[in-house]
Amino acid sequence: MSIPKPLVQLNQFFVVITVLIALLATKWLLLLPFLVGVVTLVTKRNPVIMAGKKLLKKPISSYQMEDRDQQLFNQWIATICIGIAFISFLLSYTFVGYVFSIMVILAAGVALMGYCIGCTIRYRYMMWKYKRKNMLYKQSLEKALFFYAHLYTLSINSIKNLC
Repeated sequence: MSIPKPLVQLNQFFVVITVLIALLATKWLLLLPFLVGVVTLVTKRNPVIMAGKKLLKKPISSYQMEDRDQQLFNQWIATICIGIAFISFLLSYTFVGYVFSIMVILAAGVALMGYCIGCTIRYRYMMWKYKRKNMLYKQSLEKALFFYAHLYTLSINSIKNLC
């Protein structure tokens, strides 16, 4: 399933604006994008995107589409970072709060410009998993071949000893 790009951009814009205003006005505003993120991850339906569907002028299928799973992955990253930022501000770890807030602003802002940092992270993670799986498969295959070669050698030696 896919999401129209303008709706993805609306969500990115929402994250940038709310986190930026939270940094400038009140840190409690971080709860808004955090709760939207939690709702999205629990229900797999983003309230900002759902509300934004009404703003689309053309049929949904006429827009460039974005991968839903990728957007959920990005939402995980953003929600975790916003949560860490909010908790950091609550515990008076102001520097950490600013670092995580600015990371979210930069990631969503750069995504609005066309580069998806979350996509790069997910791609590298999936490649790592693939290589690891294939390496483990190759190692288990090598062990099995070694075992059967050793078993074959033992059985040949046993037959020779019987003769």
